[in-house]
Amino acid sequence: MEDDLFPEIISTFSNTCVSASSAQQSYTVSGANLTANLEITAPTHFQISTTSGSGFSSSLFLSPSSGTVSSTTIYVRFSPSASGAQSGNITHTSTGATTQNIAVSGTANAIPSATLSTANNTQTRLLGNAIDNINYTLSNVTSASASGLPPGVTGNLSGSNFTISGTPTTMGIFNYNVMFNTSCGTTITANGSIRVNSNLVTFANIQLPKK
Repeated sequence: MEDDLFPEIISTFSNTCVSASSAQQSYTVSGANLTANLEITAPTHFQISTTSGSGFSSSLFLSPSSGTVSSTTIYVRFSPSASGAQSGNITHTSTGATTQNIAVSGTANAIPSATLSTANNTQTRLLGNAIDNINYTLSNVTSASASGLPPGVTGNLSGSNFTISGTPTTMGIFNYNVMFNTSCGTTITANGSIRVNSNLVTFANIQLPKK
């Protein structure tokens, strides 16, 4: 392999969630006067393929013909298995040839989560009485919204918490849903129920004494 075979640079991959894969990038490789296969190996958390969009693995081989590997496109993607900044070199080796490297890097986000931290997503309240706050603890959630809540009750996203609170102004059974949009482009859903009863006391089967 000649020293000037790898002029291209792989840009830093965009933030990608653990157990997901980034959009692919690509570069070309070729070799001459080779006496053995050209082996290409990706570092941990990265994968390579000779086919756009499929066939990704940690390593691959290109077989020379009469000592030559013709120009071949190599596709690269970031597929992290652990969160944090990840980097390394894609190595290109062949017996008797100078090893060539292409640096790759990216940052992996932890798997998003939305966890009910108050264990009170099902409640019964009298009309006009505030509900107990319902709180979800979040990780890598970018936005959140709730639907189906009783009038007077709202959801609010603040940092890593989403809190449902307020005072119902209408009676009924309200089955609500919460949608959390994540930094991975996925959605997490949660649900619960708030029953609002009348605050009026009714009397039945009361008999007045006879005169």
